[in-house]
Amino acid sequence: MGICIAFKVLAALVFVAGVEPYCRDVDWSVSFKRAGLSECDRLGDMIASLCRSPVDRSADHIDRLDRVRCCSIPFPWQEGYDYVQENWRESMNTDSTWSLCKPGYFLTGLYRSVYKLYLSDIEEGRCTRPRNHPAKYGHCNDVDISDCFEKFNCCSCTEGRFIVGLYRGNCKDLRCLDKLRCCTLAAESPH
Repeated sequence: MGICIAFKVLAALVFVAGVEPYCRDVDWSVSFKRAGLSECDRLGDMIASLCRSPVDRSADHIDRLDRVRCCSIPFPWQEGYDYVQENWRESMNTDSTWSLCKPGYFLTGLYRSVYKLYLSDIEEGRCTRPRNHPAKYGHCNDVDISDCFEKFNCCSCTEGRFIVGLYRGNCKDLRCLDKLRCCTLAAESPH
């Protein structure tokens, strides 16, 4: 009888641990200073926050994006992952424009150009979705980070939401990332 109760308690703890995403900061201070892909360091994690070093108005380059907050995909959406590289060359080169993942996909990384310094040099967004997740989101909202990204800060989606797109405002500097599009995973169960 005692073993059965202990097993049920353990099973309940495993279930609860799988419901809430585990989040941690991932350092991009070295990787985003050079060309290539910077991404979450665990398979399937999604970005919930962007963190920057202090603004330098004379040289507010994209390599000031120092770290991201990556979160695990919550239960029950954990049955393998599909990745795509979204071409953001044109959208990140145009003022007042969104760069978005495909519906149902969440941002997991950014690819930047060689020796380039501006938002237009973010060429691709790496986006992922759980294989059992539909091509849609639960709930989405746009978060204005224009004030937040004007200083040394982390700018985040609200809890339970993950970044699916970035909005470039009216300049080429990092501080002109003006909005995040943040979404939850779909509400329906995959099973």
